[in-house]
Amino acid sequence: MTCPERDRRGGSRRAHLFGPAALLLAALPLAGCRMAPSIVLFGAGFPDWLFCMAGGVIATVAVHLSLAANKRVAVLEPLPLSYPALTAIFAVLIWLLVFHQ
Repeated sequence: MTCPERDRRGGSRRAHLFGPAALLLAALPLAGCRMAPSIVLFGAGFPDWLFCMAGGVIATVAVHLSLAANKRVAVLEPLPLSYPALTAIFAVLIWLLVFHQ
């Protein structure tokens, strides 16, 4: 009686199929190897996402100040959800407009 899990050489079929999948999985992270996008400022390299996040926070503060001046902050309720979302949206927009190549 033969076991369907074994091939003629006595090895496991799963181990035979796992080899190429493991090799592909191990090589996948190597596809994106390149220098990280960064800006040299005062002799130190800062990543682009750091400037995008800072710009997103600044833009969110500007939106808050403009809405507070018009007494319309309630438009953004609930604030703990809307402010991080606005920051993320502004950060992505800054990245797309300024740093995307």
